[in-house]
Amino acid sequence: MSVYSRFKKRIKHVFSKKTVGLVLLFVLLCSILFIVTDFNVSGYASYVIHKSEIDINDIEIFKTYDRIHIEFNSTLNEEFVRQLLEQTGLSADEVKEKANVFKWVAENDYDKGIIYSVLGDYKKSLAYYERYIGDNPNSIDGWLAKGNVLTYMGKYDKALDAYNKAIEINAKIAESWYNKGLVLAAFKNYEGAVESFEEAVSLKDDYADAWFNKALALNELERYEDAIYDLGKVIEIRPNASKAWNSMGSILGLIGKHEEAVKVLDKVVDVNPQSENAWYNFGLALGHLGKHKEAIVSFDNVILLNPDSAEAWFNRAIAYGQLKEFEEAVNSFNESLRINSDDAEAWNFKGVSLAAMGKYEEALVDFENAIELAPEYEGAWENKINALGTLEYYGESKAAFEELKKIRGQQNPPFME
Repeated sequence: MSVYSRFKKRIKHVFSKKTVGLVLLFVLLCSILFIVTDFNVSGYASYVIHKSEIDINDIEIFKTYDRIHIEFNSTLNEEFVRQLLEQTGLSADEVKEKANVFKWVAENDYDKGIIYSVLGDYKKSLAYYERYIGDNPNSIDGWLAKGNVLTYMGKYDKALDAYNKAIEINAKIAESWYNKGLVLAAFKNYEGAVESFEEAVSLKDDYADAWFNKALALNELERYEDAIYDLGKVIEIRPNASKAWNSMGSILGLIGKHEEAVKVLDKVVDVNPQSENAWYNFGLALGHLGKHKEAIVSFDNVILLNPDSAEAWFNRAIAYGQLKEFEEAVNSFNESLRINSDDAEAWNFKGVSLAAMGKYEEALVDFENAIELAPEYEGAWENKINALGTLEYYGESKAAFEELKKIRGQQNPPFME
């Protein structure tokens, strides 16, 4: 038996966990290693409550024109003001110059609060909303607006109080329950968030955003089938909702329905080829089905959109390893480590690739790097022991074996086949 064959035999099939993707097989040298990664459901690690995106170079001009005039008699709302400002397409100086021509007005404290919220001056906006509520304590719009601005400021506990007050005044307003759900999700209270979103959709069945965020919360609770149902409701309301399609494909992959995931994600990247998350999840699903060349194409598309995606480089390396193109695997691992040098698994699997090429000394360095970052990483210890044995460094191999026994708390770690 050659040294090379002995190394293959003594490498253990190791399960390990990364937070970047779905299950993707990495079988090197006739099943040397096996990696399992988490499925990445895009935007689900945390809930992001989107702020207004108004590009105004100098918002001081709006403070100067605190009493602006508008030709419309209806009460302003935030979306209307946002659209109005976006439609002007003017620079800050042009707005200042033409302010009298537009004659925009904030008729009361509520309207002023809207304008300052749109402009991102949340402290000033909050002051106006509080003054408005002082005069109109039962205004649901006032309490909701206050809650929104507090949410933008990251003051979730106070925002929750404001939404609860709006619900106390009138529990039949879907937006109150929806906003409460978002804040509960920000607190990672996903059970409470689901209940709030359920209230919202019970009051407004075509509330796509509520269905979508309910699905996100259900995903966090690992209620995947329920999440898929809710995403179906989103798609029923908005057939071209690419985020819902992408999320559905991601969850399908997570629960092992990889062929269905591929079909869904194929549609997403066709409709929205600029979606980094869709290409990434597509690659993971393809990889799990053994379509490694196609997976590489998907990861390449991620890298075109985001060259610094360590996760895409990592999984690209895994796909090349599956194809036994170890040099390409090493190159991709190097890119992943260039971006994130603290990834113990990337060091470990790069070492496995190098060992597959017969570069045991270099592989040993990588196994040691992995152990330095994750001292109880059993797979790296096993591979270090095997590399030392292959290099006939028997004393060091025995010492490493004793360390592994301490980690496992047992006499004979069963890593040898």
